[in-house]
Amino acid sequence: MHVSDVGANPALSTSDHPRPALLLSTAVGGCLAPPGFTLASQASNVTVMSSPALADHHASITADLADHGYAVVDDCDTETAEHIARQLGSVRTDWQTLIPKPEDAAQPWTLSQRYGLGQFPWHIDGAVSSTPPRLFVLHCSTMSDAVEPTELLDFAHETSRPIARLLSKVVLQAKDRMGRTKYLPAILYSDGKPMLRWDPRTCKVARREWQQVAEIIEATPPTSDVAWQPGRVAFIDNRRNLHRRPPIKAAGTRKLRRLYVY
Repeated sequence: MHVSDVGANPALSTSDHPRPALLLSTAVGGCLAPPGFTLASQASNVTVMSSPALADHHASITADLADHGYAVVDDCDTETAEHIARQLGSVRTDWQTLIPKPEDAAQPWTLSQRYGLGQFPWHIDGAVSSTPPRLFVLHCSTMSDAVEPTELLDFAHETSRPIARLLSKVVLQAKDRMGRTKYLPAILYSDGKPMLRWDPRTCKVARREWQQVAEIIEATPPTSDVAWQPGRVAFIDNRRNLHRRPPIKAAGTRKLRRLYVY
């Protein structure tokens, strides 16, 4: 198998990516496209809601998740973000704090322990779990100037379909932190929607003839990204998108909090 077998998957600029139609703001008539965030349309497709209505309009967030694989909310605190998350599904964990760290300062069994401040590989969260989280929620509480975005690779996007077809034939050898091994499909479909499982750290391609798929995925550019600013929250479909963090310029430049929804 050669890389050319996958077909063209051109790099897209952020302005070329389909963007969520929803942008929520505490200010009535707030900015439709804040700095660092490009909307697919800046006209009638954009919904701007005031803070009092925020938690009661999860249908719009659900629509963006279905259409784009993620939704973004601005000027939102963690209490409101968790309230919305609980409307979207079952929340079984507390907020976790994510701060970039070098390898020697990172917690065991984390991507930071393996990759430090370097670029993370494309992955989903909970890849070794029998039931990975359906969504994950990221809230930006503090940051310095020009921090790195969270990049997304949407497997419902037309440019990802050739790779999705390859993944449908791939079986992964997944190993958890206890050293237990199980074999799991890299992608399944439910009602025509992709359900991904991918993390090069814990899930290896089981058959040698398919190992080049990992190289192809790592070479694939993002279909979209979330540029961070304080108070911004992203609701991301964990089973549809791979995500990654670009290389960090300096430790501690951003602080994100994460919540899982099942």
